[in-house]
Amino acid sequence: AVLADPQVAEGKRFCGKCERPVGRGRDGIPGRGEGFCPNCGTRFSFTPKLSKGDLVGGPYDVVGCLAHGGLGWIYLATDRNVANRWVVLKGLLNSGDLDAMAAAVAEKRFLAEVEHPSIVKIYNFVEHPGFDGRPVGYIVMEYIGGTTLQAILAKQRAETPKGQPKPMMPVEEALGYLLDVMPALSYLH
Repeated sequence: AVLADPQVAEGKRFCGKCERPVGRGRDGIPGRGEGFCPNCGTRFSFTPKLSKGDLVGGPYDVVGCLAHGGLGWIYLATDRNVANRWVVLKGLLNSGDLDAMAAAVAEKRFLAEVEHPSIVKIYNFVEHPGFDGRPVGYIVMEYIGGTTLQAILAKQRAETPKGQPKPMMPVEEALGYLLDVMPALSYLH
């Protein structure tokens, strides 16, 4: 599940302040993963902040990056204090982005109050020194293994012979996933 070469695609790199594209390549030269927005001067960084073997908050031993999302990197780690169970550490792409920080704090508070079997559990909130020495917060969450819907669809498409239309998920399968998610959505509503 851990990414061999964790990167944010250039097409998904935007300034956290002015939302203009940043870190884009030109003339066949790849864009930089870190730098300053040419429009507003805000620092950006799309590189993972944690590496395999980093200890975060004391007991959380980083295995590697699982993915990146809208607000940041998601890391797989083991919890040395609780039988080396798998956990997820969710951090920020741009810890200097005040809106992203506010969203992360709101998510932490919200998830701490949620208890439903179909919604990931939050275990802890820890800090780790960031690139500038200031602490960066990480939400420690339950790890849910398995294959993503994106991976399932990518596999189906890869197995489709050239020249054939790319498959969509069968309606019955999509409805099955939807029915699994509905109780959680109802609970949150």
